Amino acid sequence: MSKGTDAMRDVYSKLEWAEKHLADLMDLGQDYLRPGGGDERPLGIRFNDRHPPLVIASFIVEKPMPVEMSLHAGDLVHNARTALDHVLARLKDHFGGDTRSGTFPITESDADWKGRVYPRRDGKRQRGPVDGLPCSARTLIYREQPHVAYAGRREEDPVVILSAMDNSDKHRLLHHGFAYPTAERGLDLIEVCDRKRVLSQTNVWTSGQPIEHGTVMARYIIRGVAKGVIRVDPNVEVKLATGPLDAPRTTYEDMIVRVRIIADKAAELIDAQR
Repeated sequence: MSKGTDAMRDVYSKLEWAEKHLADLMDLGQDYLRPGGGDERPLGIRFNDRHPPLVIASFIVEKPMPVEMSLHAGDLVHNARTALDHVLARLKDHFGGDTRSGTFPITESDADWKGRVYPRRDGKRQRGPVDGLPCSARTLIYREQPHVAYAGRREEDPVVILSAMDNSDKHRLLHHGFAYPTAERGLDLIEVCDRKRVLSQTNVWTSGQPIEHGTVMARYIIRGVAKGVIRVDPNVEVKLATGPLDAPRTTYEDMIVRVRIIADKAAELIDAQR
């Protein structure tokens, strides 16, 4: 084990604990989406053809998602975000600085970086989160800022989403899990088996909009009996997610990997010191 890897030992332990929560979350998710290992699903599309020729396709949730999934997600997010703070503390252990002061900064711009890392009050310099660290360590932290590492698409950086979710959880907002289809439109969830009998089709739901039990996905005008004309597309995936529905989404795996990469770079910096 290298000196840097040893220094980051508690960081990696935090990430391993986050991965354990991820495994538990995914196990619950698989049980939810495929209860009992059979073909039954708690989610689906219901076709209402009680007022022909109109057929309304609606999203249905016949069984609520287990709240334990959200609890595992919250613990995963907290451990991954805390691991970042431990990276900063371990760098201070090695290079200098107060390990009891400051959290790993996640800034929005160069101006935000300057204001938070080198804060001033009444014209006087105040203590910042990276005080005591040499230029090499500060540069490492700066280069991992979302507006630098993800230039032009900062909001897509997994650490931005990670930090936002952790802040919400600390302020007593539990992000409930939800199932979300990978299709871009409601129409993409449905396969037309007999196109000659479909007089018209109208999309209602678009990816990014709220989805819950009863959400109308699409409407059809069908000639004759609807049975056998349209059906749920068996190739469409339904994935599990958590957090604000209208926020950029990433995977929990990507959050953990992003933090691990930062920890690896910090370990390499410690190893490179002569």
